[in-house]
Amino acid sequence: MFMVPLLLSLYDKSLNIHYVDPADSRSLAHRAAAEKEEEKEDEKKREERLAEPPTAAAKKHGNEPSRGAVIDEQIQKEEEEYLRRKGKLN
Repeated sequence: MFMVPLLLSLYDKSLNIHYVDPADSRSLAHRAAAEKEEEKEDEKKREERLAEPPTAAAKKHGNEPSRGAVIDEQIQKEEEEYLRRKGKLN
């Protein structure tokens, strides 16, 4: 007896192509807007990470930065100086 109503309810849902899952409360537009907002937040976090020098992580933890990080920081400073001289950077 218990299986018959269950099977009928599953059958009815499969026939109804406009069935909306109650757990899915957001429309497609809301999902797209939420995804765009999430992408903006990810981009902001990425820019914040790029803004700090490559040696910052090691210094925060009280360690000596790696040679590669020191070289990367030096290259970054040289590029910024070059762009300032060219007038491309403030």
